[in-house]
Amino acid sequence: MLNNSCLFAIPEGINKKLIFNLDGIRIALQVINLSYQRLCQSLESVSQKNEITDFTHISLDCWAFIDSLDRLRGMWNNLDKILELDRAFSKVVVDKKFENVRNIRNIISHLPQRIDSLISSNSSAMGEIGWIYLSDRASLNVKTYFIRYGAFYKKVNFEFTLPNTNIRFNQNNVGLIEFKVGEFIIELSNLYFFVEELVKYLEKILIAEFSQVKSSNMCPPCVFGSADLNTNGWLENT
Repeated sequence: MLNNSCLFAIPEGINKKLIFNLDGIRIALQVINLSYQRLCQSLESVSQKNEITDFTHISLDCWAFIDSLDRLRGMWNNLDKILELDRAFSKVVVDKKFENVRNIRNIISHLPQRIDSLISSNSSAMGEIGWIYLSDRASLNVKTYFIRYGAFYKKVNFEFTLPNTNIRFNQNNVGLIEFKVGEFIIELSNLYFFVEELVKYLEKILIAEFSQVKSSNMCPPCVFGSADLNTNGWLENT
């Protein structure tokens, strides 16, 4: 998603608030990309094995993806106040697209306060994930899966139905990844593809924005440092 992106080459000469927002957007995008790719790999592995013993890594990547999507939404809202964004990529459009992302993020983030409502709706503490897996493209052999993470305290019904939509499978042959918490549901694949469109649009307008800056110095995307510690006297203090 971010290969050779201008988000890694932000010039020092632009507005400091713009630099901060672009940096926050870049970091959110990196987490979104990594968590989605790892999630798809995990779902492919589960589909091939047709079993799962631990859902923790899948739950972790779902949460990282959702939390970073919501962070991207907030930073994008700030960006819309600084740059003149096209209506198709405006704050209003992004907020609407990420509405249930925000709802699910708030439920999981404030789980202790949502216990009663989740119990009354027989919802899982950490949600449910479902997906479609294309095991054989030649014969169009397709299976659907779900994982509900959490204890069962009463009967739960699941319906496996063929989706009434065009399914876009990724390189892991996984598509239509749906995540549900309480009454809210999001489709992770479509959100990821929408984020890709946001990135393409943002890079396009930034190239034009950066071309007007005289400074050739770039803000480093990260800083790493190390130093030897003086351990004289450590033994005396232990």
